Amino acid sequence: MTVIYFSKFIVKVLLFIIFIPFILVWLYARYRMFRYALVKALQDADMPRDYAKNIAREMSMKNLLNRK
Repeated sequence: MTVIYFSKFIVKVLLFIIFIPFILVWLYARYRMFRYALVKALQDADMPRDYAKNIAREMSMKNLLNRK
């Protein structure tokens, strides 16, 4: 039984290693779409484009994850 569990673990680790770049690219694309939608919504609310872009820049992943 231990060999089966060990082989399953190895397969899962290999699949994780294979799929992690695709997951990271997908997350990056979702983040870029979020920033684009934020800037567009702020512009639709009559905010100047440069102010909207500055607000979107402040919404970095580092700032989003460290909010309290």
